[in-house]
Amino acid sequence: MIICKVDGVKLTCNVTVDTPYMIGMDGTMTEGLSCKMRIIGSNSSKKERWSSSNKKILTVKNGKITAKKTGVATLKCKVNGITIKKKVTVHKNVYTQPSAKIKDMLLDRIYYQVVKTYFSGNKLKVKIKLYNTYTDRKLKVIKALDVKIYANGRCLHQRVVNKKVNMKAYSSKTITVTVSKNSKMKHTIDLRNNAFTSDINLQTAYYSYKYTY
Repeated sequence: MIICKVDGVKLTCNVTVDTPYMIGMDGTMTEGLSCKMRIIGSNSSKKERWSSSNKKILTVKNGKITAKKTGVATLKCKVNGITIKKKVTVHKNVYTQPSAKIKDMLLDRIYYQVVKTYFSGNKLKVKIKLYNTYTDRKLKVIKALDVKIYANGRCLHQRVVNKKVNMKAYSSKTITVTVSKNSKMKHTIDLRNNAFTSDINLQTAYYSYKYTY
């Protein structure tokens, strides 16, 4: 509060000083990805000094931070004599979901499920679990499995897979498909993000298969 007395009259004015804070990320990041941070609430024209408590986990340059590997690090920015901190947790760039149970499925069907999507080196791979619920037929070959990866409303990659599976009657099996070898994808696609995992889409896949009794 500022108080000023003029000609016997006391004048007051309430002044609110905002504490500077960071925006751009909620405290979690995915390994290999980057984002830009900003400082809000500082009117100073002085240079911002950014730093990371662990450069093996998190690096920063002019407010652009990059998650190097999984772990926890503290992001710091010093401006106008004030040091602003944010704890950052880096997660693996991988999508997983629990496998379904064959006993819960209808008989005489072929089912599939994406159980894991991940990077191996620069290769983007998808693990697909197949379920053969026929009790009297073996599944030998699967054809025309249309694997598509979507992000931001468009198809990034597509691969049609033909594969020998040699599955017994009433059994399940996991196959691994390499979708892409584009090294840039590792630093641009967030597989862990829930909004993206729904776009890892095999709903248009179909099967023609050979079987034996």
